[in-house]
Amino acid sequence: MSVSYLEEKIKEAIKSSGGNMSQARQKLLTAAVQDQALLLALVKPHLNGIASYAIDRVNRKGKAPQAKTAPDLPKNIDMAPETFGKDLLKALSGRDSVKFGMESAGGRPMGKRTQASQRHIDALKALAGRTSND
Repeated sequence: MSVSYLEEKIKEAIKSSGGNMSQARQKLLTAAVQDQALLLALVKPHLNGIASYAIDRVNRKGKAPQAKTAPDLPKNIDMAPETFGKDLLKALSGRDSVKFGMESAGGRPMGKRTQASQRHIDALKALAGRTSND
C-alpha cells in the first residue's frame, strides 16, 4: 500500500503544480510533514543510511578531538641563488640520464646497447642492398 500511496501523492503533486517539478517537490514535502504515512513511504528505502549517518555523527561528536600536529617546516637551502637548481639540471642532462626514445616501456632507462650479431649485420646489409625493383 505504501508504494502505491506514495506514487498517488507524487502524481497529485505533479498535477497540481502543472508539471513544474520544483513546485511538485515542495508540495510533496509539505504534505509529508503533515502526513506520517506519506513521510514513512518516502523515507523508508533510505532509513538504513539515515540511521547509520546519525549514529556515526553522534559517535564522532562524543569522542575527544585529537590534537592536530603542525606540519614540518621546510628546511632552508644553504646555497647561493645562482647555483640553485644546477644539480637537478646536471642530473637530468648527465651522461646516465634517459634520452628521448631510448627509455624502455617500463619507464626505466634501457641498458647500453649490445653489439649486433654477425647474422644480424648480414641481414641488414642484404636488405640495404636490395632495390625496389627486386
